[in-house]
Amino acid sequence: MKIGYHHALNVLLAEYKRLMKDPAGNKEKAQSVREGIEYLCYPYREDLSKPVRSPLRDETDPEQDFTKADLSTPDKQIAFNNRMAEGVNRDFALSLVAQEALAYLRKH
Repeated sequence: MKIGYHHALNVLLAEYKRLMKDPAGNKEKAQSVREGIEYLCYPYREDLSKPVRSPLRDETDPEQDFTKADLSTPDKQIAFNNRMAEGVNRDFALSLVAQEALAYLRKH
């Protein structure tokens, strides 16, 4: 699910828009799709009282935690930094998609 998170949001949002444009569309199905989008976007909501962990991050993976990762050589440190930078970039990109989806839902 982590790899397809961004794609899932885009697919659900496109389906929601399609259902809402169809005059004979199933409003119950549209509401179900909307709830799915909101569920996927939950970690990126702005009104949360405390931060929620990104769905792209696996807290149990020692390779994503600088206190547990093997950083014994410069090569291992560079590899760790590259993995972390890629993860941050993916999380940031997903955050943008989630915020856009939530903004669309607020307007409609």
